[in-house]
Amino acid sequence: MNRLKGFILALQFLTKITIKRDIVATPQELGKSGVWFPVVGFVLGLFLVALNMLLTPRLPEIIVSIILILTLTALTGALHLDGFIDLVDGFYAGNNPAEVREVMRDTHVGSMGVVAVFGLLLLKTFSLNALDPIYKNMALLVMPVLAR
Repeated sequence: MNRLKGFILALQFLTKITIKRDIVATPQELGKSGVWFPVVGFVLGLFLVALNMLLTPRLPEIIVSIILILTLTALTGALHLDGFIDLVDGFYAGNNPAEVREVMRDTHVGSMGVVAVFGLLLLKTFSLNALDPIYKNMALLVMPVLAR
């Protein structure tokens, strides 16, 4: 597998960005593309920094923080949020490990999952907003890299 294919696989796996619709990969190739995950995070971070620099002079800081968190969520297809909702629903609805796994596999979203994801998005937004503007761009750049 060449480097470009590895990067494209990683980008398309971790985001909603599609470069090549017809790209075919084996599970092994997808696994090898993992070395590109931090690079994809860096690309996401660069986009967030650019968006922050564009919007900060024009909008209130809290609105910019909301837009940044929602943009990152949209770019990544909310994949991490879906897993978080499943986890919360499983632990609140299941009485034993088998029930927890069954609830987590269910495609429906429970009320505790909705409450938890709402709280998580609020926490992310207000945490980002609380950063000193000097450190905000650094956090926006580093956060997606470390998360991948």
